[in-house]
Amino acid sequence: MQQYDLLIIGSGLAGLTLALQVAPYKKVCLVSKRGLDDSSSNWAQGGIAAVFTDDDSIEEHIQDTLIAGAGLCDAAVTRLVVERGRTTVQWLIEQGVPFTRDEDNGYH
Repeated sequence: MQQYDLLIIGSGLAGLTLALQVAPYKKVCLVSKRGLDDSSSNWAQGGIAAVFTDDDSIEEHIQDTLIAGAGLCDAAVTRLVVERGRTTVQWLIEQGVPFTRDEDNGYH
């Protein structure tokens, strides 16, 4: 029988991010429904709200997300996620996540 310090269920961005953050300190077991790349995060298109240019707006991203969420989004959590979006995407890139860049050198 194998023993772990932490069991993470799910191989989406949240589960993988937690695993990366904790792995230097704890023995981690990551459980996925199929393969590690079979997650909603992997299949998402345009799902990260991050502001990278001066002509973009954090407030517009927040409002777009709240509208798209049809009343299901928590406004405070939405604000936190959007405000930290750029830093988070940069950290993911440093971890090796292969984002697609557009013709203006932005990320998808």
